[in-house]
Amino acid sequence: MLLLRNNQDGTFTDITTQAGLTSTGHAIAIVPADFNNGRDIDFLIVDRDDSPRLFLNQRDFTFRDVTSEAGLTRNGSVTTGVTAADLNHDDYPDIVFAGETSTDSTIALSDGQGGFTMTPAPTSAQGAHALQLFDYDNDGLLDLLSWTSDGVQLARNIGTSWTDVSTETLTTQPPLPV
Repeated sequence: MLLLRNNQDGTFTDITTQAGLTSTGHAIAIVPADFNNGRDIDFLIVDRDDSPRLFLNQRDFTFRDVTSEAGLTRNGSVTTGVTAADLNHDDYPDIVFAGETSTDSTIALSDGQGGFTMTPAPTSAQGAHALQLFDYDNDGLLDLLSWTSDGVQLARNIGTSWTDVSTETLTTQPPLPV
C-alpha cells in the first residue's frame, strides 16, 4: 500500500511511512471513509492473511492504528471481501466483512464512539469476493449484494435480520469463475 502526496507539479511523493500507514501482508481492499465522524478520511486496510487495520486520520498528515481499541480484531478469521456504509442510520459507517466461513463473515456496527460491535453477517457473505450495500427495495434499509463462486447473492435487510431473496430477485445464472 502506498500513500502518495500530490506535489501539485505533476509529481507525487511517497509519504506512506511518515503517515504511519504500514501493512506487512497482502492487502485485498482499502476502504476510505470517515469512521469516527472527524470530518476527514480514515482508512480500513483489509489484509488477506491478517486482521483488518483501522487507521484514524490525525489531521497532521499522520494516521493512528486504532484497530484493537475499536474492537475490530478478527483473530484467525480470513477476510475475502469488505464494504462499508451506515447500516443502522446513526451517521457512522458500519463494516461488512466476508470470510471463508460463516463465522468469518461479520458485521461491525459502529457505536458512534470509535468502537465496533461484531454481529453475524448474512450467510450470503460467506466466501464473497465482492460486496455492495444498497437499498434495492427502497425501504430505507441497506441490502447486501455478494459475489461468490456460487454466483451473485442478495440478502434483504428487514431491520432485525437478513433474508436471502436471491431466487426471487436475481435471474438464474451460472457461477462466476474466481
